[in-house]
Amino acid sequence: MMKGEFARHGRTYLAFVLIAALAGCGSGPGDDQVIRLADPGPAVETVNGQPVPQKLLDAVARSRNWDLSKPELRERALKELTNYVLAAQIAREQKFTSDPDFAATAELNRLQGLSAATAAEFQKRAQVDDSVLRAEYDKQTAKAGSAEYDFAHIVFATQPEAIKAAGEVVAGKSFDAVLEAHKKDARQARTFTHIRSAQLPEPIAKTLESMKPGETSKIPAETKFGWHVVHLTAVKPYTPPSFDQVKDNLRRSLVKRVGDEQFAKLREGAKITLAEPAPAAAPFAAAKPAPAVAAGDKVPAADATKPKD
Repeated sequence: MMKGEFARHGRTYLAFVLIAALAGCGSGPGDDQVIRLADPGPAVETVNGQPVPQKLLDAVARSRNWDLSKPELRERALKELTNYVLAAQIAREQKFTSDPDFAATAELNRLQGLSAATAAEFQKRAQVDDSVLRAEYDKQTAKAGSAEYDFAHIVFATQPEAIKAAGEVVAGKSFDAVLEAHKKDARQARTFTHIRSAQLPEPIAKTLESMKPGETSKIPAETKFGWHVVHLTAVKPYTPPSFDQVKDNLRRSLVKRVGDEQFAKLREGAKITLAEPAPAAAPFAAAKPAPAVAAGDKVPAADATKPKD
């Protein structure tokens, strides 16, 4: 199983789904057991008379990527699981699920946990052989290119501002001096090192590829972040890591992609009908303020003949 991927997906939801499940949401009447497993197997402990299956401890360990053969990690996992069981027991005892909001939150968390576990199962079943990994490696290394750049840029909100700054460099001012002068009025003014084209917005990458070290772009490059005046400091050869070094990471990435595609197909094949949104509650009518008394106005005296309440 993809331990790292399961940890990443399942970690966030494990506490929620276990508490929701242990709290007995949807359990039958008269059932005082908070743990509902069709095949619980041997117990690892008993909490207030409730056997706690070893399988749940294993699930905690997988979600955290903990090795239960290490005593300190086993102790941490067992403490975490015990807390889940205690929380579920108090939720059952005090009938927290009778509160519709509590029940809805617990059910949402249960669904989130099932979604995370299903994603992990999709990934576990994905078959990605080395030929697929090699093709992905070749694709990514080609995209990364054979060079990495040290450069600086100043990003402005408008094109005229960027053209003015570029003109200052053309007029003889050093780029470093221009960068320092515009640190306060630019959106960003900073330097970068060891950056590859694939890591950059396309307009910046193309600008750098057309320049020589020491040059400043005369025409600002536009991206969604603004207008960039770019100064190239150095170009260095880039050697990508070997296939064997990145093979495991590539496998995790591709397996995750397969899982995401499975969910996309499920959505495409599902019949989803949106309900009409519930009407918004009418706002409370604001109390009508009493008329203000202007300076010089006389406040009427109380009617002494009117009986007091």
